[in-house]
Amino acid sequence: MVRSSFGLRDVPEPFRSILLEDHEELWVLNVDSTPPHPCDCPGVLIWGAWQESEILVGRLTARPRFAPKKRMPAFETGAESRSVSHSAQRLADAIVLATNSTRDPRTLTAWGQSIGVSRGALRVWCTAAGVSARSSLDFLRILRAIIRSEHDSWDLLSLLDVVDQRSLMRLLDRGSVRQLCRDNRPTVEEFMSRQKFLKGRRLVEAIAARLKHS
Repeated sequence: MVRSSFGLRDVPEPFRSILLEDHEELWVLNVDSTPPHPCDCPGVLIWGAWQESEILVGRLTARPRFAPKKRMPAFETGAESRSVSHSAQRLADAIVLATNSTRDPRTLTAWGQSIGVSRGALRVWCTAAGVSARSSLDFLRILRAIIRSEHDSWDLLSLLDVVDQRSLMRLLDRGSVRQLCRDNRPTVEEFMSRQKFLKGRRLVEAIAARLKHS
């Protein structure tokens, strides 16, 4: 008499996982719970039913083993995701370093001498950062005056190398800070937020960050 059906026990051990493998999902069978004879297992295993976490077929238990999900790389957001502007950082370093000068750097040559670079290099750095050399120099002079007078009287005619009040007013007007600087010493934060010498956001942010760590 020829048997018309066969059970799990009739399948050789190495071929059980192959027969029950379906693409990405691998069925792990609990062979200990199989019935003693295939005729005692009335249920039918439905292929493609991997949405269920566990399928009971008679006393046969099939559990889907899902492949571990690949972790997506984490991306920085907000300010951290912004690329570094090396040209802005280079010029910011030159500006902040020159605020330590004991004399007002009223020319590019004097600025370069105070930090050990040439006048031509400063022009190249300003062009790369998208600002004019004159605006950068004017910004530096006022910023240096504010920092140097932190523990001293607020006297721009003494802090800046200008010949008269008219020259001083023209300098302040170029940055739209005449009202801000006329009577009292502004803070560095107030000057940075109100000044119009430098309009590049990245450069101003680089200078603020450099001042914070100086």
